[in-house]
Amino acid sequence: MPARPASFRAAALAVAALALLSTAVSLPAQGRITPDEVMRHARILAADSMEGRLINTPGSAKARAYLLREFEAAGLQRVGAEWGHPFQRLNLRDSSHTPGVNVVGVVRGRVRPEQYIVVTAHYDHVGVRNGEIFNGADDNASGTSALLAIAKRVAAAPLQHSVLFVAFDGEEGGLAGARAFVDAPPVPRAAILLNVNMDMVGRSERGELYVAGTWHTPRLRPLLEPVAARAPLRLLFGHDDPTGPRRDDWTSQSDHGAFHRAGIPFLYFGVEDHPDYHRPTDDAERLMPEFFAAAANTVHDALGALDAGLADLRLVSFNIRYGTARDSGHLWADRRAHVQETLRRLAPDLAGVQEALDFQLVQLDSALPRHRRVGVGRDDGVAKGEFSALYIDTTRFVILDHGTFWLSDTPEVVASVSWGNRVTRVATWARLADRLTRDTLRVYNTHWDHESQPARERSAALLRQRMGRDAAPGDRLVLMGDFNAGETNPAFRALLDPATPGGPALRDPFRQLHPGETIVGTFNGFRGDSVGEKIDAILTGPGWQPVAAGIDRRRYPDGRWASDHFAVWVVTRAGRPD
Repeated sequence: MPARPASFRAAALAVAALALLSTAVSLPAQGRITPDEVMRHARILAADSMEGRLINTPGSAKARAYLLREFEAAGLQRVGAEWGHPFQRLNLRDSSHTPGVNVVGVVRGRVRPEQYIVVTAHYDHVGVRNGEIFNGADDNASGTSALLAIAKRVAAAPLQHSVLFVAFDGEEGGLAGARAFVDAPPVPRAAILLNVNMDMVGRSERGELYVAGTWHTPRLRPLLEPVAARAPLRLLFGHDDPTGPRRDDWTSQSDHGAFHRAGIPFLYFGVEDHPDYHRPTDDAERLMPEFFAAAANTVHDALGALDAGLADLRLVSFNIRYGTARDSGHLWADRRAHVQETLRRLAPDLAGVQEALDFQLVQLDSALPRHRRVGVGRDDGVAKGEFSALYIDTTRFVILDHGTFWLSDTPEVVASVSWGNRVTRVATWARLADRLTRDTLRVYNTHWDHESQPARERSAALLRQRMGRDAAPGDRLVLMGDFNAGETNPAFRALLDPATPGGPALRDPFRQLHPGETIVGTFNGFRGDSVGEKIDAILTGPGWQPVAAGIDRRRYPDGRWASDHFAVWVVTRAGRPD
């Protein structure tokens, strides 16, 4: 790893760390990576005979020969004719080039073999300086050893996605091997979903392993939180916030930086610096075998969780309360940061917001920087009046088409009203192509009338009719919004009833997962209670398999709630069409 600021920890904490490890939950015995296994690899890679594994040296060639044998023994397959993928590192000092070689193997996926998770670790170090060998046991024989152990287990039990295992050369020279790989990958770059990188995972006196990258791709954090809860060490999130001190941001500090530069999501597992970092004393004897194995097992567990949940869809619907309301103690200026934090924390792939005014949306855009907002003001079809806007994560979705229609007898007429409602009502829609699943989906966000029951019932009929008419064959459906109608209201029931004319009947993932839940109110009136009806909902069409669903009732430290409605959220995945 290139030099980064040290954050030394007292060795006296080692006893506490080992106690933590001894009481932690382990992986099943048949899948557990042992201290002996990772230490065996590390002792070989960090031996004096490897001469510090500097790129384009005999020591590097010895390390590479070991990796080639281990890749083959693990059951990986070559990608191309050879295990080794050569590249040239440009030396900026004199414009010369140094040859390097990445080692690449693959395990084909069971379900989505055409999509790849790339698991990486660099095997090079800094070589010999002034007659002293820098063995780089933690940096990064440890990450390479963990990669070998994980690869063996994935080869024995393939995941849903294909997994590329890559041992990079030339990391210490400016991420040269990773940059060469990303610039000319051996598989289509668009097929690479995620990079999981390991660099320095062999020791921590505090028993702490960091995972960086979820700041940039928040939807990955919910997949890792259960891993952190059961990990046999302290798995911490951080060192990836570009708004904090620059010296504390590891986003570009190892090979994952090349993936990030190319717009590919990454997760980096590593420890904070220790006194032997980039010193000749970074020897295998300084590694902590129990922690080392725990780190490898944690990354293996995370890989499984990511593989299972990477294509899960996170949906959020949130009535944010219009920003000019004179709610004493709950003005928009008092709540804005809470609404922004709610959206960041729930990490949606798709979010629908209701009651939003143009100036509020401009302020919310910064909370979802990877999302594109679509929708128009209901009063003029541009920016006047409330929006029922959609936020779409463009790192996941390609927006094929989008629009807004009015809930009236003349849906294409701006600001039209027909059914006894005094307030103009709209639905915003988008047709999307999912980069992960290759599915197409059509998502709608709406806000029904709060007074007129006929308007609500006609709105339900119009939405069903539009979904049936506009959805292309194979499009998966999502409808979210503030319906101003409880679960027993005929208008809401019409969305779920197969007998209703129009498009396919929808389902309520919350009720699929929580059929007996009674405390479900989503309008809280800034009181925080849930005694009313569930008038905010996310509904899905055929072919979705619900994973989790909930109502976000968080109260912030200043005693306020983000809005007079609770946000509702759903995690679902594409199953087989019904």
